[in-house]
Amino acid sequence: MFQRLRILAVAAILAAALACDTACRSQAYTAPATVKTSATSQAAASQASRPTTHSAGRRVHVFVSGQVQGVGFRFFTETAAGKLGLTGWVRNLPDGRVEAVIEGPPDKLAALLDQMRKGPEHAKVDDLQVKDEPPTGEFHNFSTQSQ
Repeated sequence: MFQRLRILAVAAILAAALACDTACRSQAYTAPATVKTSATSQAAASQASRPTTHSAGRRVHVFVSGQVQGVGFRFFTETAAGKLGLTGWVRNLPDGRVEAVIEGPPDKLAALLDQMRKGPEHAKVDDLQVKDEPPTGEFHNFSTQSQ
């Protein structure tokens, strides 16, 4: 009986691993934002989720196109925004772009936009559209949203 349960458990694990491998190979797959693999990543995520105390200052709505999904672009953006004390969110769009709404001091926002133009190591940013909007101060941290 115990041997049979062990075999069933191993089969379930293998099936889940195969499903994950298949999903990971598809272009639409993006790793969950909650997966953190190192102490540095965990510290950055912790910083990103802390409330900020600054006034909104400036708000931008950003659309990034190019090879920006499946390369860690959202995590890159969330980490950089957290380090700069910015608030807002970032998400993938079904058309392959990344969208973000970001608020914070204009100088910090400009620094993040410069980083987003480059992107993480495996990204290729073709275009970064930035639209200014009236700041609302509605965000308390920076997060990654699902589609």
